[in-house]
Order: sequence, then structure tokens, then C-alpha cells
Amino acid sequence: MAIGIATSISNLHNSLPHHVVTKLKVKMFVSEASVVFLNNIMDQVFLKPDCSFYLGGRILDYVTEVFLYYNFSIKQFIESLKFCLIEHFYRKPLNCICVAHESAQEALFNSLDKKTLEEITKLRSTNYKLKIDSNFKENFLRLIRELKACINDFYIGLRVLHILVADLPHSPLGTKLREMYCTAMKKHIIDDTSYKTCLQLLKFLSKDDLLAKFDKIIHVLKNVKNNQRTKDALKIVQSYVKSLEESHLNNLVIEKEKPKEKPKESLQAISRSQFKKKLMENVKNEDNQPMTEFEKARSETLDNFTEIILRQFLVPPTTMPLNELLIFDDLPSIKRKIVGEDRAAQYTAFINPQHYLCCDCCELEFTEQIFKTMPDISIVYKLHLESRFDQINIYDWLQKFISIVGPSQNDNDNDDDIDPVLQSRFVRALNELQHLGYIRPSKYKADHVQRLTCGSC
Repeated sequence: MAIGIATSISNLHNSLPHHVVTKLKVKMFVSEASVVFLNNIMDQVFLKPDCSFYLGGRILDYVTEVFLYYNFSIKQFIESLKFCLIEHFYRKPLNCICVAHESAQEALFNSLDKKTLEEITKLRSTNYKLKIDSNFKENFLRLIRELKACINDFYIGLRVLHILVADLPHSPLGTKLREMYCTAMKKHIIDDTSYKTCLQLLKFLSKDDLLAKFDKIIHVLKNVKNNQRTKDALKIVQSYVKSLEESHLNNLVIEKEKPKEKPKESLQAISRSQFKKKLMENVKNEDNQPMTEFEKARSETLDNFTEIILRQFLVPPTTMPLNELLIFDDLPSIKRKIVGEDRAAQYTAFINPQHYLCCDCCELEFTEQIFKTMPDISIVYKLHLESRFDQINIYDWLQKFISIVGPSQNDNDNDDDIDPVLQSRFVRALNELQHLGYIRPSKYKADHVQRLTCGSC
């Protein structure tokens, strides 16, 4: 018999006698944290060029936020990704054609009707410039190939960027590949202020650390096959490494004398904005300290690497034509479906139960109507909205409830004679409202409750 227990060895020895423990064959294993599984799923499945489903930055940012701040459930995270997959491909033949093999794309394209083809021309990413003419199919397939090539280069550039900045102090761009992916999908990450901070930190790296990073980058570029841009980038990076290796740490670089600049202006008591502006100008006019050969080579290498390599490889695919057909980034369509708005759904159920029950007896002409055929909790909730104060008298509340659901009474009937069945129904509805967080017992009066919400809030 095998038994699995989530505990430690010390607790096991403390709980069981020695003669029992000696007869058990104990094997201990440690499960990884759920965040580790999340990173593995993204790095090894979705953030690879061979994956046919591409998530937009906003979508991935949202489902990751739900995972990290709500439940830490890997199963729920995968279910959210499956829902995004269904939402992207269900009844959308154009999206299915884009992920098909190139040999089958032309035949699938020929099977489309005119209405579907017109949807292509209405895509915002094409700027409405794609027209249905004799070259429409060739232009469409060409744009899809260019988009896929852009996505492949984007993933290569993303892994190169991850090697460069993942271990920097304070992690301006994050430490995980998915974090950089979300930022780079929304805008060109090279123009982001966080990358400029990373670039400044990189210019403080030692020679050995910088060469170690470039060796990893060369390894990544060598593993890419059938990509001419990657081969050109590999040659450029190898030339950077050679110049860094040949640079000396102690030799100072003697530069030509710069022309004399205008003298510094005196910082008089002026407005704060003008003082800051003059102070920045004086700092710019100061002579820079002489740099060594390595420092100059390091600065030039990182600047050139940014402009020549990263700027070309990290072009956001969301800026390319027809990106809507390959990249799913429609956050509003799935936001309420992944994380439901419980309070809004409850408010709808209480105010208009016919919306969910689909019955004729609860159909309303206006929202303030109350019928005795409604559920008890719906009647009690509507009555509690009529109160103008936070403190609600329970006895008055009960009398209103009985006047709606109870049988018609004569004037001679005693109000103290309350049907225990109606009273129990009222108490049950009251407890349900308290459980849902709409009311709570009052701290000041025993026969009152305090309302915790206002209207639909």
C-alpha cells in the first residue's frame, strides 16, 4: 500500500513510534512552486517560434496577473489559455489558414467566399489599403509570410535581450522571458525608458561578464537555422567580441581636443524649471573623463548592438499587417469570461431574476416592481434598497416582506401573529444576504442590521 502525505520527515518521526517508522519505506520528493511551472509552460511551449498560437502582450499580462494575484492555479491558467485558443480560432477560417502549412494555404484560400475576403480588407492593421483584385491572394500570402518571419526574429531577439538584462540590478525589464514578452509586444522595447536604464547598467559591466553574455548570445544565434538575418547578426556579434577581447583595460584613449565651448552660466536665483535647465546644460558642457580602450569599446559595442541587432529583431509583430489573424490580443472579449464579475451578476439576479430563471411570472415592466412569485432573497434585497439609512430595522423589514408574500389580511388581524413559515423564509433570505456580504449585524442596536453596500456596489 502506498500513501502520499504532504509533510516533512521530522513530523513523521515525531508522530509515529520508532518501531513503526523502521518498518516503513519512506521516499521524499519536493514539488516545484507553481510559479516555476508557469515559467516553464511559457518558455518551453508558447514563447517559441514553432508554436502556432501567439498571445498578445495584454492577454498574457492579464492571465498572468490573474494567476499571481488570485489563485496560483496552473490548471486555471491552462484553462484560460485554452479559452483564448478557442476564442481565436472558432468559426474564423482566416485565422486557421494563417497557421496552416504553406503548401495548404493556397488551396484553403481558394475555398473562402467573398464575404470572408472582405473581412481582410477591413482589418485595421492593413490601413484599409489591401484591395480585392487579381493580386489579392499573392499579396495576402506574402504578408502572412512576412508576419511569420517577423515573429521568428522577434523570439530570437527576445531571448538575446533576456540574456543581456535578466540579471541586472533591480531588473528594470524583469527577470522572466514572459515579462519582457509582454512589454515588447505592446511597443518597441528599445525605445522604452526601462531599456535605457538597462543600457546604462550594462556599460558598468566588467570585461569578463560582458564577454560571457556575448558568448551565450552567439550560442543562441548558432542554434537558429535557415535564417539569413541571424547569420548576418552572428558575424556582427563575433566582430564585437573580437574588438572587446583586443581592447586593453589600462590604456587610455587620447582624443583630439574639442573646440572651446561657451563658459558656464552663473546659477542665479531664478525659477526652479530654469535652474534645472541651466544646471543640465552646465553638466553637458563639462569635460568627460578620459576612457580606457575597453570602456570605449564597451560603450560603442553596446550602442551598436542595440541599434543594429536588437532594433531589427525586436520589431513588435503587432505593428505588422494582418497581425490580428495570427496574434490574439482581444482582451475585452475574454476578460469577463475568464474572471467573472460576481457582484454584477448577483445584482442582476436580485433585481431581475427572470434574466436567469427565464420564467413568465417574474417578468418586470420596470426594475422597482416586486412580485410575490420572485425568490425570497430577491424580494428581501429589493426591500433593503428602499431604505435611506445604513441601519435597517429588522421588524419593519419583516412586515414589508410579509405584506408582499403573505396572504391578504383583514384590518382586525393582529400584527403580532406572524406565520412561522414566512418568518423562517425571511430569516433564511437575511442570512444569505449576510453571507454574501450585503449586510451585517449592527453594533449599536440588537434589532437592526447595517447595510454594507449602496445600490449595485
